[in-house]
Amino acid sequence: MQTVLLVCVILITIAILIGTVHFVLTMAQVRQTAKETEILARKMNAASKLLDIMFLGSSMVSSIASRIISLFSKNK
Repeated sequence: MQTVLLVCVILITIAILIGTVHFVLTMAQVRQTAKETEILARKMNAASKLLDIMFLGSSMVSSIASRIISLFSKNK
């Protein structure tokens, strides 16, 4: 009976160690992902002004194009 108990304790200890190692590796990956996300967020904030200008320009071009199309469609 003591042998079975000893084997169970050893297996539980090994399982806890493996779980701890896996948890530490996962947390290291989460930290790396958080750093990369922060860098990406900074780049997006820096590019947001340019994106606003691009969207404004594209809406102006779309408006002008729709007006030109409506002019030609009325003549027919």
